[in-house]
Amino acid sequence: MRLQKRKKNGAKIIAVNPLPEAGLMGFRNPQEVSGVLGHGGKLADLYLPVKINGDMAFLKAIELLLLDFEKTSPGEVLDHGFIKEKTVNFDSFVEQFSKYKLDDLAAEAGLEAAAIYEAAQMLAFKKRIIICWGMGLTQQPNGVDMIREILNILLLKEALVYQAAVFVRYGAIAMCKATEQ
Repeated sequence: MRLQKRKKNGAKIIAVNPLPEAGLMGFRNPQEVSGVLGHGGKLADLYLPVKINGDMAFLKAIELLLLDFEKTSPGEVLDHGFIKEKTVNFDSFVEQFSKYKLDDLAAEAGLEAAAIYEAAQMLAFKKRIIICWGMGLTQQPNGVDMIREILNILLLKEALVYQAAVFVRYGAIAMCKATEQ
């Protein structure tokens, strides 16, 4: 129901899951008459049916595109002051993307490059971002690595500063480590 409220307030929702979630494709709020008698409402603005274990390629593709968007719109996508002051290893993080190509990452994720591009555009110029995930992401052999990439996306966007991010705290982070304020 919180997602429904955010949606009514203008939030955009991207669903990334091998299987479509009924709650995001046709949400019916039982606390509203329209939810009981109606057909439900679509919460997800974009549904990306990533192939199983294609999540990492999808996350890398989002990061790649955010970095590309920053090149064409300097200072509008990333906050370099925040990154410099509050993170470490940013240059080595960015360097890894020289070996990636969007089409290859899209194929590995089982998605069209245009769909990933659309998702990245939805994130690029926003700072208030909520990323939620379930056990399917964390209980894979590379689950911790995927959570690290989610956190990296939030740090790239400075989303953590606005307390609009959902994430799991764990040990070392390759790209950056948020400092205590």
